[in-house]
Formats: sequence, C-alpha cells, structure tokens
Amino acid sequence: MTSARARHPGRDRGSISLLMVVVGVVFVAALVVGIGLGSARVARHRAQNAADAGALAAAVWAVDGSAVACPVAGRVVSANGARLVSCMVDGLDVRVTVEIRLSDSTPVGRATARAGPLRDTSVGPDRDG
Repeated sequence: MTSARARHPGRDRGSISLLMVVVGVVFVAALVVGIGLGSARVARHRAQNAADAGALAAAVWAVDGSAVACPVAGRVVSANGARLVSCMVDGLDVRVTVEIRLSDSTPVGRATARAGPLRDTSVGPDRDG
C-alpha cells in the first residue's frame, strides 16, 4: 500500500513559505508598534526637558511678573522644539506646561515643570530650629 505522500508528491510544497510570510508579518507589526511606543517615550522626555528649561528660565524673571517671565519661558520652550501650553507665575514660583507634536495632529508628549525657591517640607523633631 502506498502512502498519501507517495501518491501526491508535490502536495506539501510551499507550506513553509506561507508560514514564513505569517512570521514576517507578525515581526513587522511588532516592530511598528515598538517604534511607535519608542517615539512616544522620546517625545515625553523631550517635553519634560523643554518644560524644565522653560520653568528655570522664567524663574529668573519671576520677580518682574508673568508679563516678563512667560515670554522668556516661551522662547526657551520653542528653542527646545516644544510649544508652550501655559505659564503661571505665583510670587517667585513658575509653573510651565508644554507639549511636543510630531506633526500637526494630536500631541504625543506633554509635561509640566515648576521652578522657584525651595519649599521647606521637613517636619518632626530632627529639624533644626
């Protein structure tokens, strides 16, 4: 009695090619998702750096008020490739919020930073009087 393979010798030809195509598609899909997640993470870090730099630059001018400090923050944020969303000056404290866009679509990175005098948050008996 002859086996099914002997009767149809070319029947399994090409099945490994189909499997390799499926594996390749899965690999490319995972690569695209990974690149997207990596880009979002980089944009978030860039936004945080721009917010930190903008808040520090504005804090130098906080004594003169928001009319002077916020335009300085805007220039620094813009130089870092971000867009100033908000700038608030409260005494010597400055809070800056920025966003990064990869295109004209939705923002991919948004961050807020505060700069100003150090606040004393220590409490308890170990604190020097």
